[in-house]
Amino acid sequence: MNVNLLGQRTWPEEPSGEPALPSLRTYGVADCPPRDSVRDKQVLVLGFGLQGEPSALCLRDSGARVTVALRHGSPAIPRVESAGLRVIDLADGVPEEIDTVFVLIPDTEQEAVLRQWILPTMHPGQLLIFAHGFALIHADSPIPMPLGVDVAILAPHGPGASLRDRYLDGSGLPAQIALFRDPSGICLDRALAWGSALGYASGGMRPCSVKHEVDLDLFVEQVLLCGGLVELCRATYMAAVEAGYDPVQAYNATFGEIGNTAMLLQSHGPVGMYKRISQMAMKGSLLNGATALGPDVIDRLTPILAEIESGDLLTRLSHPKINAELARRLATLKTLPPS
Repeated sequence: MNVNLLGQRTWPEEPSGEPALPSLRTYGVADCPPRDSVRDKQVLVLGFGLQGEPSALCLRDSGARVTVALRHGSPAIPRVESAGLRVIDLADGVPEEIDTVFVLIPDTEQEAVLRQWILPTMHPGQLLIFAHGFALIHADSPIPMPLGVDVAILAPHGPGASLRDRYLDGSGLPAQIALFRDPSGICLDRALAWGSALGYASGGMRPCSVKHEVDLDLFVEQVLLCGGLVELCRATYMAAVEAGYDPVQAYNATFGEIGNTAMLLQSHGPVGMYKRISQMAMKGSLLNGATALGPDVIDRLTPILAEIESGDLLTRLSHPKINAELARRLATLKTLPPS
């Protein structure tokens, strides 16, 4: 390790690959600095959308001095200003005084924005934090990180609205934490402090590799949270309607009630949920739930995960015929709910 006379780590030493983190542990409140440990630190938030706005507000409330970077003329500028936050043009890059940069713009925009405006203006000692490591794994070519810049992932298990709600009620979402570059040698400590400022210490931060964060997120959202759940609700609804039930009642009984069950499942797990519903619902669910999915469901999901891990899924999603089929399916879904 390169050090100066005071024993401090110096650049241009760079890590050789992704730093390892301890597995099978969770960083909680007892392991992390308090939320206000980032007080008066200068942070730049890229974007003010579904993830950027709640994150910026939480960081502000934890005492950080928040600047938001947006494209010139962005319709979000008035919202930033009404929140009392400084706003700058995304094309101006990273100001010299910034300690940490949060990348909270859409995944599809990150590579171009980082290469053109952000990374060329960063300097040694700054920290770059992603809420999802997609651009680090699936960029068209590896994104060269600036010399001496720490890079970490803080990926919440939940949407931005939940992040803000949990923060305000004093709790917090659980999150995954990963390190991509650690030239300072203290990237983990710095990331834990910022995670705590967002409430993640209350929910618990679980270490993983960057690739595992990316692949698990894609897999779960596609086959369960935003894919399988929608299709199972839709199939249940269609079966009821085709059997002669009122479409509005069928919609309310399926899509309208799914949130209540999800809350029980999230709070108490499968066994706890079964203890909190009626005996008929519990027995019928145990009898018919697996039938609804089919006995070979794990065998059918495994190839999907393998396709995500290999990167083949992205190739398929870029094919014109696939996109045409997906557009057709989305148009079909727009017929629900019934008018």
